[in-house]
Amino acid sequence: MYEIGGNNGSSYVATVDYAPINANGTLGAWTATTSIPASTQEATSVVYNGYIYEIGGSGTATVDYISTNFINSIVGWISATSLPVATWGATSVEYNGYVYEMGGVNTTTTVDYAPINVNGTLGSWTATTPLPTAISQFATSVAYNGYVYEIGGYNGGVLATVYYAPINSNGTLGTWTATTSLLSATYKATSVVYNGYIYEIGGVNSAGTTATVDYSTINSDGTIGTWTATTNLPSALNASTSVIYGRYIYEIGGSGTAVVYYVPILSLGALGEWTATTSLPVAISSATSVVYNGYVYEIGGNNVATVYYAPINSDGIVGAWTATTSIPTSTFYATSVEYNGYVYEIGGANGSSTFSTVYYFSLIFRSIRS
Repeated sequence: MYEIGGNNGSSYVATVDYAPINANGTLGAWTATTSIPASTQEATSVVYNGYIYEIGGSGTATVDYISTNFINSIVGWISATSLPVATWGATSVEYNGYVYEMGGVNTTTTVDYAPINVNGTLGSWTATTPLPTAISQFATSVAYNGYVYEIGGYNGGVLATVYYAPINSNGTLGTWTATTSLLSATYKATSVVYNGYIYEIGGVNSAGTTATVDYSTINSDGTIGTWTATTNLPSALNASTSVIYGRYIYEIGGSGTAVVYYVPILSLGALGEWTATTSLPVAISSATSVVYNGYVYEIGGNNVATVYYAPINSDGIVGAWTATTSIPTSTFYATSVEYNGYVYEIGGANGSSTFSTVYYFSLIFRSIRS
């Protein structure tokens, strides 16, 4: 619900406030958003197809409109279908309207998937083809061109293995197959995929926390080519998060740090120089992150429930971080994915409990037409 302009008893106002309408008809907290260009009263307004129109008002014939398709801050988290088993240290990906949760504590070889419904809810979680090797925690995963990849991790020892499986049209996975291993066994790294290249960034190997960044090509049959070292991070990092937006990779936070780095991807997959950009407000590790429509979100971690978001500028620089609505429960080593304007936070732990809960929020305003 939106409240636009009006009179506060002494003058016309240009303020615009909005509040979520709950399922039981009550309203959530009111939040200020972008004001109308000029103060007005006794105007009329309508909403249609993601736009609000403000029409006329005292002494004016102007008509203003604004898109409501994107709301930067999070209005509220909603519970979705829980995982079959509580887990943390797992990995997750989204592909073609399905979300996948792989490995993790208590679920070392298990792979579960669920359909994402149009309204953001999740269908039932169902087991599909398990991983060929127990991966109890701290692997990375990506999905690309009909295949899902599980990379490195830990199962009592550090792993260099890379497995891939085809994603079937009904959401199930085919057989997992080993492909080209990492240059060194690594866990607590991050990984991203872009335009046929896959990147493994930082983490912990036999020498300790590392700044190394390796990349490889993804072949049309799903196999991985030879891994090659590219530009190192400016400092060694583990338990960070990473996202990709445009032609830039972002490495965010990590053990004991609030640093945020970004790097351009060059034409043949190699990376340019990493550059520091706006740091997180506090040091955060073991969090999750997603990117949507020019904003990056850092969710939970370090046994906290805080959520921060920041705009990504066209030159790759990250703007100021702002706190928004916290997740319902403090977590670390959860997983998260974004699909169609919905963000999902899955599982995790908080030092005393391991969770099967799944929460989601919407970044899309969906109006009712009348």
